[in-house]
Amino acid sequence: MIMIVVINVLNAVDVVQVRLVSSRNPFQGRLEVLYRGIWGTVCSRDFDDRDARVACYMLGFGYERSVLIVS
Repeated sequence: MIMIVVINVLNAVDVVQVRLVSSRNPFQGRLEVLYRGIWGTVCSRDFDDRDARVACYMLGFGYERSVLIVS
């Protein structure tokens, strides 16, 4: 699991974690974000390849592994 730090406009620091779930393959699954103690699924609406590259980077895969597949 990878953690990133997000600094919001109020200069408060929130730690955000991301993970892939619902797959035995560590390189695929549903993307979830832990934000303020609650895991939530990332909505595919307006989620594009650029977002997928960032998510893959956050998961430690690097940018070259990013592939967006919405089902």
